[in-house]
Amino acid sequence: MTTDIPRTLRVRRVVSDWFPVVVVGLVLLTLLAGLGTYSAYASTEYETEEVVVSSLNESTDFEHSAVVRNESTILTKGETVRDRPVYYTRLMPILDVGYSYSYTLTGDEGGDVTARTEAQLITRAVNEDGETLWRDVRPLASDTSRSLAPDDSHDVSLSVNTTRVATRISEVESDLGARSGDVQVIVRTRTTVNGSVAGQSLSRKHTSELPLVVRPPTYRADGEQTVTTGTTLRTETLREPVTPPLLTRAGAPLGLAAGLISLGVLGYATRRDLVELSAAERERCLVAERRQEFDDWITQGELPGIDQYQTVVQVNSLSGLVDLAIDTNNRVIEDDDAFYVLRGREDVAYVYAPSTSSVHNWLFGGFDLGGEGSFPTAETAGDGQPTATGSADSEVGTLFDDDGFEGAGVSGADEGTGVPEWTESDDSDDSDT
Repeated sequence: MTTDIPRTLRVRRVVSDWFPVVVVGLVLLTLLAGLGTYSAYASTEYETEEVVVSSLNESTDFEHSAVVRNESTILTKGETVRDRPVYYTRLMPILDVGYSYSYTLTGDEGGDVTARTEAQLITRAVNEDGETLWRDVRPLASDTSRSLAPDDSHDVSLSVNTTRVATRISEVESDLGARSGDVQVIVRTRTTVNGSVAGQSLSRKHTSELPLVVRPPTYRADGEQTVTTGTTLRTETLREPVTPPLLTRAGAPLGLAAGLISLGVLGYATRRDLVELSAAERERCLVAERRQEFDDWITQGELPGIDQYQTVVQVNSLSGLVDLAIDTNNRVIEDDDAFYVLRGREDVAYVYAPSTSSVHNWLFGGFDLGGEGSFPTAETAGDGQPTATGSADSEVGTLFDDDGFEGAGVSGADEGTGVPEWTESDDSDDSDT
């Protein structure tokens, strides 16, 4: 079939039609791949990164417990309960609170600090806007830890007598003569840290709080606010070589090799004249494109013999033949790589045969086509019937014309070319034979 074009021919046509673009593309590919190969293997790039060599991490914590001081059916006197969501004032009126401060260091340097903690019990009433209505502050404990090393803990123990706290609240409200605002009870610790860590002086203050809700006959710890901080003490700048990704290290050399080989093959093919298509090859590709474009108007078939037609008209393009078929309400028949539009049983056959087809020379090889090698153009009249225009250099030629058949439409020949001049005959003379 005319649509069967070898892949090599298709590739050659693309390269031939887009030769400058192909060359520029291959050159760019080679240059980019070369730069990638150079950066991956011939040059070294470095990146810098700030690395933390030494850092200080500080933290505080609370824990709470109570000793059962009165017998009950479920708790034993002297038993210690820890981290309960609710404590009972009658059974365990005193809350024991443990507070701790510690620090850690990353790196090889050590530390030596002094930590001092002051603990207070704050009882206060605040309004809806958070403003303090009254406030009562009492010390709970204080302690100092010297020469505190990393991972050592500075611990402070303190106790809160919740019965006394409730009594103190009642006394204050009685003195004020009113119960106003929201009463808060807070265990507050302030820790001062001084010393040297990782060769640097250190001076810090940390405040932590443990809120209590005292409402006899129960009380509870209502969350805690502790400290967790991290501080960078010393950093270093590292400069390390950058390793290109695997795609660059493997793909760049392959791209460079592919670009150089392709340019070499293209240059060799150009010198050997293997890229440019011949006229026959270009015609073959063009016919294949037109064949696919006009597929709806073309039917594959087998003609019994073209020599039975009185007049054979050559059309110089498949597009023109399809136009003729549309104008005359006919189909284009494809047989043996040639295309035909048939009028009548044995009247006229319009033929487009590519120069590469097997029937071209057989049908039209004997014609003298003049200097340009073309026939008169086959046109159509207003009624859809074909007419012939022009003279020796027009697009239509005839073969197998019957001298004894007056209705064949052949009235003579051009003396200069030997091509019969084809004119439209009357419909009455266009009869079957």
